[in-house]
Amino acid sequence: MASKIRYVSKRNGVYQYIRRVPNSVVNKPVRFEAFFKSQAVFRRSLRTKEQLAAYEAAKIAHEEFELLLAQALGRPSPTRTEPKVALKKVTQADLDTIAEQAKESVIKPVRQSYLRADADPLAAAELERLYHEIEVEAEEIKAASQPGSRSAVFGETMKEHAEWVVKHHHFNAPPGSDEFGLIIAALRSGRAQGYAYVDKLRDGKITPTIPTSASIAKAATGLTLREVVERYKKFKGFGKKPASEIDLSLNIFESVVGNKSLAALTKSDFHRYVEHLADSTVGGKTAGSIKRAVSAQTVKKRLGILCTAINFAISRDWFDRSNPAAGINIDAFVKKPDKAIMPDKRPFKISELNALLKHPWFTGCKSTSETHLPGSHRCSPSAPMAQN
Repeated sequence: MASKIRYVSKRNGVYQYIRRVPNSVVNKPVRFEAFFKSQAVFRRSLRTKEQLAAYEAAKIAHEEFELLLAQALGRPSPTRTEPKVALKKVTQADLDTIAEQAKESVIKPVRQSYLRADADPLAAAELERLYHEIEVEAEEIKAASQPGSRSAVFGETMKEHAEWVVKHHHFNAPPGSDEFGLIIAALRSGRAQGYAYVDKLRDGKITPTIPTSASIAKAATGLTLREVVERYKKFKGFGKKPASEIDLSLNIFESVVGNKSLAALTKSDFHRYVEHLADSTVGGKTAGSIKRAVSAQTVKKRLGILCTAINFAISRDWFDRSNPAAGINIDAFVKKPDKAIMPDKRPFKISELNALLKHPWFTGCKSTSETHLPGSHRCSPSAPMAQN
C-alpha cells in the first residue's frame, strides 16, 4: 500500500510521511527556518503499522505540509476540506479514550498475528518479528515512558505524539498546560498497558479476546458527542437558525456533563441535563417580560436534538448500544407551569381581533417614524413597526 500513497513509506515497520522541501523555499533561509526549521526533509511518523490507519493519517500530514509550503512561499493557504471546529475542553472521558487508543495501537498488530499464527505461516512469522521488535525496542520504550524523556518510539517523542493528539482532536491543551501534561500521561499509561498485555500474551498468562465492535470504534475514532453532532449537522446541511438551536443544546449539555465520548455517555448524564434544563428560567430581562420556568416542550426539544444526533451515529454503526438519551420521561423532571404566571393559551375573541385591527399599523400611520399615531401613511410589510 505504501507504494500507492504518495510520499508514504515504511521505516522499521511504521508508516511515515516523507517529503522533500522544494528549493524555492530552501533558497530563502529566513522562511526556510521559520516554517521548516531548516530541515530539508519534512517527516511525520503516522504512528501506525496498519495500512488503512496510515492512509487516513497521511491526509492530515499532507495538509500540514501544504499549509506550511503555502505560508513559506507567501501564497494563499490551501482550502481546507474540514470545517473549522472550536477548541474543546479535555475531559476525563477524553483521557480514557486517548489511553485506550495508545494501548490498542500496541496490542492490535500482535493480537491479529497471534490469533492466526497456528493456521497461517506468514502470520506466525509476523508474530515472531513483532516480538523481536518489542524486545529490541524495550529499552527505548522504557526510556520514552519516563516523565520528561526525549526518547522516541515509532519515530516521535511522547511530546510530539501529544501535540498530534491535541491538533487532531481540537483540544484546548497548549504545550505547558496541565491539560497537555494529562494527555502525555494518558499516552504513557496506554502504551505501558499495551506492552504489559503483549508480555502476558507471549508468556501464556492471559487468553486473548476479540474486541467488541464498540471498543474497536472507541479505539479507532474515539468519537465524542460533539464530533457526532458536527457530522450530523454537516450531513443534513441545516440552515443558520436550526444549526444555532443544535449548537445551543449541545453547549448546555457540555456545560453540565462535559464533552464525553459516545462510549462514555450514560442515561444519568442525560438525566442531569434534563434536570438542569428544568431548573432553568427564561424571560424577565425586559420590561413587561415575565420570568418563568422553561416549558416541558423546550426541554423535550433540547433533549430530542441530541437524541436524534445519537440515533444518526447508531445508524452509521459508530455506536452499537441503545441510545442513552431515549426513553426519558420529561414530566418526571419538569413542574407544571403556574397558571397565575402562564395561564392556558386560548384563541382571540372576535372583539379582541377587531380592537387589534383598529391599530394605526393596519388603518394608517402618521409617518414611518410615528407608526403608533393615526394618519394616512401605509406601512410596508418590511417596515420595522414593532420597534416603535
